Amino acid sequence: KRLFAYYRPLAPEDAPRGVVGIPRVLNIYENYPFWFTFFTELGYSVKLSPRSSRDVYSLGIETMPSESVCYPAKIAHGHIQALIDAGVKFIFYPCLPYERKEDPNANNHYNCPVVGSYPEVLRLNMRDEFIKNGVTFLAPYLPFATQKRSGSPRSCRTAFPNRKSAAQSSARTPSKPSSAHGRAAKANALSKCSTRRAGTASCSRADRTTSTPR
Repeated sequence: KRLFAYYRPLAPEDAPRGVVGIPRVLNIYENYPFWFTFFTELGYSVKLSPRSSRDVYSLGIETMPSESVCYPAKIAHGHIQALIDAGVKFIFYPCLPYERKEDPNANNHYNCPVVGSYPEVLRLNMRDEFIKNGVTFLAPYLPFATQKRSGSPRSCRTAFPNRKSAAQSSARTPSKPSSAHGRAAKANALSKCSTRRAGTASCSRADRTTSTPR
């Protein structure tokens, strides 16, 4: 609760690029400070999905492809549907195979395969919902753990492609930030996440454990 409540989104009328929806699921609990700051700096009003509940879970039952996947992944379908039902036309939820390396002595920083790639499952299994509601759903694979690569023009083009998909054809496409603007927003987001005072929301694992349950 402390993690998400700390960040106040721009009012829609003050956001020149429109509204971006972010689902409150999986590794967003850890990376929300970064993505909120990133999109706010780019001129978006960030819309977060509601807290997890039985009602949110029920919203996504029809699009769940597996009974054996973990509950936090299953409920992601409900969070995406909640954003769609709220009228959000642009939803961003990236695939991050590698998390940021928090301990320099760690041997690896690979995300759980479900955490790292579940946006792809959502993209494929909720495609009909996206098309029906004119929603742009972006789930790019991003080198989040490598600052040089994630701030490159190629990564910005991957995250914000100019080409429209079938799900985007009837939607208002958000204006695309330039690669330079993207690099500046990312640098600012990293700076803010790194300098939060103790006792406020930060990019640490401690914040995720003290936030609301998944």
